[in-house]
Amino acid sequence: MASPYERLSSGVDTDAESGRMRKDKSSPFRMVRTSPDAVATCTDASSVALAAIAYSLDGMTAPQLLPYALGHGMTFLLVGGTYLLGYALVGTASSFPPIYAGSVIYAAGYTALQILLALLVADATSLRYRGLSNALLAAPFLINVAASAQLLGWVLPDWRKGYAILAVLVPLSLLPVALVLKRNPTPSAREQREKKDMDWIGIFLGGIGLTLLLLTPFHFFGLVMCAIFVWHEVTAPNPLVPIALLKNPPVLAAALIGAVDFASFYLQFVYLYPFLLVVTDWSPRRATYALYTHAFAITVFGVLAGAVLHSTRRFKPTLLSGLIIRLLGVLMMFPAVRGPICAGILIAAQVLQGWGGGFASIASQVSAQASTTDVAGATAFVLLAAELGNCLGSAAATSVWNRRLPKALSEFVPGADMNRTLVEELFGSVSAILELDAADPVRQGAAEAYEAVMTRLLCYAALLAVIPPLLCIFMTRDVRLGDSVEGAEEGEEFRDEREQRERRFREEFRRREFRGVFDEVNERTPLVSPATSRPATRPASPS
Repeated sequence: MASPYERLSSGVDTDAESGRMRKDKSSPFRMVRTSPDAVATCTDASSVALAAIAYSLDGMTAPQLLPYALGHGMTFLLVGGTYLLGYALVGTASSFPPIYAGSVIYAAGYTALQILLALLVADATSLRYRGLSNALLAAPFLINVAASAQLLGWVLPDWRKGYAILAVLVPLSLLPVALVLKRNPTPSAREQREKKDMDWIGIFLGGIGLTLLLLTPFHFFGLVMCAIFVWHEVTAPNPLVPIALLKNPPVLAAALIGAVDFASFYLQFVYLYPFLLVVTDWSPRRATYALYTHAFAITVFGVLAGAVLHSTRRFKPTLLSGLIIRLLGVLMMFPAVRGPICAGILIAAQVLQGWGGGFASIASQVSAQASTTDVAGATAFVLLAAELGNCLGSAAATSVWNRRLPKALSEFVPGADMNRTLVEELFGSVSAILELDAADPVRQGAAEAYEAVMTRLLCYAALLAVIPPLLCIFMTRDVRLGDSVEGAEEGEEFRDEREQRERRFREEFRRREFRGVFDEVNERTPLVSPATSRPATRPASPS
């Protein structure tokens, strides 16, 4: 799970040697990500929140269905085009709207790529290997964790150069795969049928409705669009979300677990970076590495979870243990953010959350695919629910932050209750706080205000983190992960044991049936010995 702060920036440069931030007032680039620390100095907190929410809407559009509508090869080409267009818009932007547009276009391509890879893995692997395969796809992210902070100082002085490089490299890296998958240009009958049956109206209504619902100025219009979307889905012959998936408890449980887990995570994570900068004396680079601890842990433990699923052939113990560990990690954040920040406790909390998140994300996706033959629909539904949780968590965190932080600043900063201008300055720009000395009463009061609001966000996150383990216990059923692709798609419960029971039953049935027929023949035609004219001894029935 990636934070919106890993995707946003505000035109701030970082001294590669000292790690100190300095404003780049000449840069028009105000929002799209080049480094997490740049966001903390944005002068418009509401714009940061709006961009974060808009970016996290990347999973609520058509990408979930495009691979089976256009074909995998064509979808790869389309993804490469969206990456190119998104990066080009951001890299050439001289104002804020093109940056928004480029971020959303890039995000749609990013989500389409993740779903396409998940569907390719589902088509090519059995359930036993599927979790490990999905986890290995994310393993290269470990390179990002190690190299990103080092590359930051090289890219930031000329941030457009970074986007130009990405606009070239990403589409080129996707091109060979697209050409391999597009060797047969004629769509199959299934793809033609899927193209005709796609609910394009539902995609439009659902995407627009959810987008407007999560953007504060357009709540009413979002509610209206969502109501129209629900009415359309009830009456549509081919709804966007098949009713069969909603009636399937394990699939529904996997979707709910993903949505609630993501919402819980982003409630506490969205504003964790500026919180660390304000309440500690950490450099931006150190704070960045602290945040990347979670990403590193979730990647490593995701691979471990895939190996556990392969070894045990069971997903429910892994899923339940991961969700419980995630809950423990959230609870450990309370002592980590109260009082003087203890780096060890904070890192341990992030590792625990990454451990639990890695186990839960891999196991929940496999659990959904194991419970239905509609692997593509289940995969898209679970990923869509997770992105919805991302959006809701980010929106809720933004709402709490924007409402509570000004009040907390007025309460804890000396003289701020009578100085509205000071509150607005401290709230709108983290850099204004960071410019103050650590012993300054205003800086200390701002740190207390940040601590109070972060504690409230953690309370909400902890309450939500209790729900996924309960869903796992009561709504999921364990299955044995088979070795064949066909058996994996069926997702039958304890497949091998069932086949052994059926084999024993058939053998016993044939044995009893044969014994009964043999006895009946002997009773109707008794054998007589010609020498003694006495009935011969009946042969014993076969056992």
